[in-house]
Amino acid sequence: MNTQEEPYSSARDLPSFREMEQNIEGMQQLLAFTPAAKQVQLKRDLRELTAESEHLASLVDAFYDKLGNRNWIFSSDLSVEAVEAIVSIDDPAEAEEALITYYQSDDRVKFGMQRLSRFEAMRPRLPLLRAALEDYEHARNYSVVLLLIAVMDGFVNDFDKQTRKGLHSRAAEDMFAWDSIVGHHMGLTNAHKAFTKSFKKTVTAEVHDLHRHGIVHGMITNFDNSFVSTKAWNHLFAIGDWADAQIKKTEKASAPPEPSLEEVVQLYRQLQDDKARRDQFQPYGCTPDSANCGALRAAEDYFDRWGKKQWALLGAYFMQFTSAPSSTGQLAREAKDLYEDYSLDGSSIQRVEHFSSMGAQLHASLTVNGQTHNAELRWLHVDHEFKVIDEWESGHWVLAPHGPLTFIKNDA
Repeated sequence: MNTQEEPYSSARDLPSFREMEQNIEGMQQLLAFTPAAKQVQLKRDLRELTAESEHLASLVDAFYDKLGNRNWIFSSDLSVEAVEAIVSIDDPAEAEEALITYYQSDDRVKFGMQRLSRFEAMRPRLPLLRAALEDYEHARNYSVVLLLIAVMDGFVNDFDKQTRKGLHSRAAEDMFAWDSIVGHHMGLTNAHKAFTKSFKKTVTAEVHDLHRHGIVHGMITNFDNSFVSTKAWNHLFAIGDWADAQIKKTEKASAPPEPSLEEVVQLYRQLQDDKARRDQFQPYGCTPDSANCGALRAAEDYFDRWGKKQWALLGAYFMQFTSAPSSTGQLAREAKDLYEDYSLDGSSIQRVEHFSSMGAQLHASLTVNGQTHNAELRWLHVDHEFKVIDEWESGHWVLAPHGPLTFIKNDA
């Protein structure tokens, strides 16, 4: 896990982007193990994936190069197509106006606002957001700014319940968003410096930045414009991305470590080798005289435990299909319930037919409660989680189904 705790110099530094590069590299290494008929398409897919990821990273960096010093943030609510058009504008001032026009059209703000309802801490504040949206649509910009500042402060305080600090009291480094495009060094942490900038004297000139301190404390008097109100929405949506990043980082930290590229390639090779070996598998049989037959040895022990009424050891041969395997005690009770009324007086294994690399059919003659029966028992080779695996892998044989009435077919 990349534990970087400072803003990214480029979108290419994001862990997810680096992971994408590693995945592409790994897929390229796996080309040698791919059938020739599929290599052409796979190479084409890899080129397209590489170009797409490179384009997105370049677009994020271009956005921040043009508008980052104006305290705009590339948040997840922005359309990639719209950003492409905006960054193609040479003049940053015109690009900024184009971004504002984007937010003011086609329910863009409404869509982003609705997405914020995914956070429990935001839901009590949705009425305030709806009021702010109505004011925004009617160009009551001063009201939009004040409402959204209040929402952001309260949301951050409630979202991070351990810290309990509003947005206004947090340092810029506290707003670093791990593995998020708002975590760019010209993103949220940069805009937060303007958000918390102190104003000791009254400013009457028009401002175009979201200076929370100066606005709330009455030191900035001329902020009633679409620049500040739209930046307030943009800042709010970036805060949503910051919250998502906090959740993702916590989940990532508690998740098991991901395999390295070398391990992935090695696993893929093993899977390909197993598949080739499985494709070449030919059914075969074995008899009690066979020296190496795992299914037969398992069946011999199974019949021995049944005859001695060793219920726990008998139950160990039961196939389990649940996510939580039964305990030894549970298996013993199940075996006793199923087999107690069926006394095994004798058994004679005739042959074992391995019908696949993972399963075998055992034919035997069993004397149960004084009567002799022909029996057919199906055995499967499984791992410790009871997943069916090839017989050459490390595992053990189990019986499925395992009730005595399921495999005793008829009188001999």
